[in-house]
Formats: sequence, C-alpha cells, structure tokens
Amino acid sequence: YACGGDGTLYEVVNGAYGYPNCEVAVIPMGSGNDFVRLFGTKEQFCNVEAQVTGIPVELDVIKCGDKIAVNQCSMGMDAEVCAKQSYFKKMPLMTGETAYVAAALQALCKKIGHEFTVTIDDGEPIKQDVLLCVAANSRWYGGGFKAAPLAWPDDGKLDFVIIRHERGRLRLFPLLQKYKKGQHLGLPMTQYVNGTKLTIHSDVPAAVNIDGECEYVNDAVFELVPKGIKFVVPQFSEFHKGRTEREAARK
Repeated sequence: YACGGDGTLYEVVNGAYGYPNCEVAVIPMGSGNDFVRLFGTKEQFCNVEAQVTGIPVELDVIKCGDKIAVNQCSMGMDAEVCAKQSYFKKMPLMTGETAYVAAALQALCKKIGHEFTVTIDDGEPIKQDVLLCVAANSRWYGGGFKAAPLAWPDDGKLDFVIIRHERGRLRLFPLLQKYKKGQHLGLPMTQYVNGTKLTIHSDVPAAVNIDGECEYVNDAVFELVPKGIKFVVPQFSEFHKGRTEREAARK
C-alpha cells in the first residue's frame, strides 16, 4: 500500500516493478493525488472494504532510464517549475503551494521556450522551440493539470503532448488556463499523438519530471512498458465498467 500522494506512489511503484506477483494499492493522503483521479474518488480509495475487495488490473508504465513512472513524464516549462519547487520547499515557512507559486514566478521571469529535438517512436527527429513535452500514461499531473484528456493507462499506448512555444508572455496565461482544464487539444500550437517512445534531446541540461521527481539531463527517453504493474482499483469504481467497454471496442 502507498499511503500518501503521487510521490509516495512513485516510490512504491519503483520498488514493486519487476515482481509479477506484487500488487500496488493506494490510500490517497497527498495534496494532489493526480493518478487516482481516473479510477475513483478519494472516499472510494479510503474505504477499507472497497480496497480489500478491490480488483487488480494490469496497467502500463513509462520507463525512463532506470526509473519507472506510472502517471506522466515531461520536459520543458512544467519540469523546470517542478525542479525549482523542490528547491523552494526546503526554505523555512514554505508550504507546497507557496513553493509552487514561487517556482512558477521564477520560471516566468526566465527564458520560457526550450530548443528540443523531439523524436516520436522511430520517426524523423524534429528540432523545435517547445513550451513543454509530456509523455502521459494517465490524464492529470502537477496538482490538477489535465495534460492528456484522452489517456488510458491500460490501452497499450502513451499519449504525447507537445506544445510549441509562441512568443509573448501575455499569450501564456490563457494557454495555461486551457491546459489545466484539458481544453488545449484543438489549439494550433498543440500536437497530441499516440505512440510508444518519446525521445528528447537538449543541447544544454534541462529539467526532466518523472512522476514529480526531477533532475537535469541532456537526453531523455520515455518508453512504454505494457502491463508493467498490477494496480488495485476499489470495487464500484466506474473504471471497471469503462475498461470492459474499451476492451470490447478494441476487439
């Protein structure tokens, strides 16, 4: 059982990965609890009876080097904010929310776009000015940003979100509002595709976010591992009904 938030779940998943008889369950006690949103309410996950009688389902995961993510990985502005948030959290009197605000303000004061060379699966590498790149296994991250509104963590594919950087900070705020609500898919600067591998190169070290854990790298590869973990979903979750319908549609 991962008793905590998305960070705790990340630690448990990395410990459980590779053990086929191990099942991961969550008691959501964090501030965000982004991953479990797709599966049910916090009340359902905190219901002991629903947990004990829960049904384990095989979920895909994302492999990045020797690390395993179950939710989302990213590079760009959001990863920079994630990395700086960890720094601000160490300061006295800083809460998670105030640390995030401080990190976001600092990111806005610096160069926003990132020159990345992006390759999807075995396609042609494309160098572009990017605001952010996301490899998503599920829908929400970062405390409620609905980056990948079409993602399912059991469909055998990843959702890649690439948002190009457009000049002008005034354009950024309405874009981020739409991004938080999952309303960015139809925007001209947004590319949303499915695949199994996203490769990103940066000439200078850039922040990479792996389920909320951040570091600086020049190269990152986010790769799908189908059915990588068994995840316990509480009974009465709408996810079970939807899963049956999705499996029938794929057949």
